[in-house]
Amino acid sequence: MNRHSFQRKTFLLLSILMFGLVSFGNSAPRSVESSVYALEIKDEKEPGEETLRLFHRRSGRTIWTRKVWWHSSIGWASDKRALAIGANTAAGTEGNILTWRPGGQLRVFKIPDDDFGDYFMGFAWSPDKRRLLFRTGGSGDADIDTGLLLCLNLDNGRFYKVTKQGVRKMAWAGRRKALYWTVTWVTSSPGYRQVMSQVVSKTPHVWNCP
Repeated sequence: MNRHSFQRKTFLLLSILMFGLVSFGNSAPRSVESSVYALEIKDEKEPGEETLRLFHRRSGRTIWTRKVWWHSSIGWASDKRALAIGANTAAGTEGNILTWRPGGQLRVFKIPDDDFGDYFMGFAWSPDKRRLLFRTGGSGDADIDTGLLLCLNLDNGRFYKVTKQGVRKMAWAGRRKALYWTVTWVTSSPGYRQVMSQVVSKTPHVWNCP
C-alpha cells in the first residue's frame, strides 16, 4: 500500500466532492458530456472503483472503456474534442493522466511521484491539443484553491514543472504560451488580532511549455 494511503483517499474524496465531478452512493451511471462525445462513469461494487466509457452521443457507439479508481478531475478541450482524466489506473496507484484525442488511442501518463500531491485540480488543453496544463494539490490545497502547476507534452510524454505551489488560475495564450496567476499570503494585524489573507496576482505570469 502506498504511503499515507488513507489520507490521500480522504483528500481525494473531498476534492471530488468540491469540484462536483462525481456523486458517491449513486449506483446509476452518470455522464460528463461534450457537444459530440460523452463520458459515462459507472460506480462498481468495490469502493472507489469506476468504469469509464467514452461514446459518441448521436450513434451511441462506444469508443473505449477503462476501469479506474478514485478519479478526481476531468477536462475537455475547448472544442470538446479531446479529453483528460486524472485517476488511479489500478488500486493503490496514484498520479495518472488518461488522455484521448479523436483518431487516437486512450493514453496513460504517470506523473513523477515528487511532482504529484494527492489529487488533480483541473486541466487546460493547448489550442493544438499537443500540451496539457494541470494543477495538483495536497492536504488543504483544495480548500484554498491553489496548487502545483505542471505541463504535459503529449508528443514526447514528458512533464515540466512550472511552479512549486500557489497557482490559482491557468490558461493558454498560444500553442506553447501558458499564463498563470499565483496566490501569496499577506499578514496584517488589525488591533490585537493577526489576520492572514490571500492576494491573487493581477498580472499573469508567462511561461512557454517545451
